[in-house]
Amino acid sequence: MGGGQHAPPFPSQHSPQPPSNGKPAIMSALRIFQIRFLALFAIVGMSSCATGPNSRQETVPTPYHVDLTQVPTWSSDDLEFFLHGSMGTEVLPERVLHAFMGAYPDLYPGKDLSSFGLIVERSDGVPMGFSRREIDHLGGLPAIGMNCAACHVGRVESSFPGTPVVTVLGMTSHFDVEQFFGALTLAMLRTQEPANMKRFLKHYLDACDPEGGAEAQALLDTKLGRQSKAIAAAIKADPSASKDIAVGALHPIRGADLQINRKLLNRSMDLVPLVKSILKLFHNMRAALHIPDKLPKRVIEPAGPGRNDAFGLLASSFFGLTTVDAPSKYGLAWDLTKRTWVHWDGNNNDVLARNLSAALGLGAPIAGDQAILDFELIKRHTALSQPIRPPRYPFPIDVEAARRGKRYFQASCASCHTGPEDDPRLFSPEKVGTDPNRARQLDQQQAELYHKTKCFSGI
Repeated sequence: MGGGQHAPPFPSQHSPQPPSNGKPAIMSALRIFQIRFLALFAIVGMSSCATGPNSRQETVPTPYHVDLTQVPTWSSDDLEFFLHGSMGTEVLPERVLHAFMGAYPDLYPGKDLSSFGLIVERSDGVPMGFSRREIDHLGGLPAIGMNCAACHVGRVESSFPGTPVVTVLGMTSHFDVEQFFGALTLAMLRTQEPANMKRFLKHYLDACDPEGGAEAQALLDTKLGRQSKAIAAAIKADPSASKDIAVGALHPIRGADLQINRKLLNRSMDLVPLVKSILKLFHNMRAALHIPDKLPKRVIEPAGPGRNDAFGLLASSFFGLTTVDAPSKYGLAWDLTKRTWVHWDGNNNDVLARNLSAALGLGAPIAGDQAILDFELIKRHTALSQPIRPPRYPFPIDVEAARRGKRYFQASCASCHTGPEDDPRLFSPEKVGTDPNRARQLDQQQAELYHKTKCFSGI
């Protein structure tokens, strides 16, 4: 696969910024795409807490602040792979992300991706739950994509002095996945406008040639002045790069087609072919995410951090169905080997099949009727997620308060929130008494469509 220089993790500010369109503009693209566990921690932790009024577990610093008693069978390589290993979903080239962050700070506020609820520790800016690989259908550019940890790893802090920051494996994260993909979708749409394409190119040049500096930017300004009309005409002719290509198909793109630097600009570089290649790149990114080139007009309420409407989004992307809104929080990935059902609504009893479907929804493309999936990578992520244990409570515990809470939990909560994980029984939404939309959303019609769709037939 073709390579390319890694973009700097932080954007620069070469060009004026567009006015902020605010959150509603992001949410118009979303369709295209907690603190209860603290009480649970306290109850779990009571079994091993001391008798003093403020007892707490001792925690030894570990990589990423993870309590390794959650995963006693993992190696250090397993931990790194779970947090940053690929599931074949890399869909956002780093140099494109760099350019979007510089051109659209209203969509990408801050110096990294932590504004989306992600945990960013590495110096290269790649968050926990994201991987990096060079991707052929993205011109061989280094690109980032999600894995299980993006939604199932979180960080907890306490106001007690001297207590540790704890990274909890398997908990519901604070990642706002709909805002993340909504920002990406809107950024691509904005860049189909000539003025925004010019703004994007200035930051894109900085990502491709960080050593080019002011000289490279001056050369680009000259080129943009001379080729302004030609660039506008090229965009107008095919803004979504969807002419003469089947719906969902991928353009062949070479890394050289997406390159710009000071040397090329000094050699009388024509910017129009680059602009056309960038539009093709955006088309391939949308195709990999199963986002149509023309977005539907329907706008939904945002789900917010730690929640999404997964099956509604899949139904819209794959089958063009409009379903009732049914956002739900990312599930707790603890003791999965003990469960009969992967999801609380009983729609799946196979974790590997669930993760293969998730990869398809997060950036693994479909070529014709064949899904482009790396089975071994997804299989390893699935195997690593199976033995994750519930965490120990890491903060000071008021033992008397915890005992009172335990009595209250047993009296008021236990009837619904205890019982064997392997219980195979299913109950009607009416009997459960909670929001029924998610349980009713995946109906017989959708199930039959999944079974009839070839790319899902083996899942």
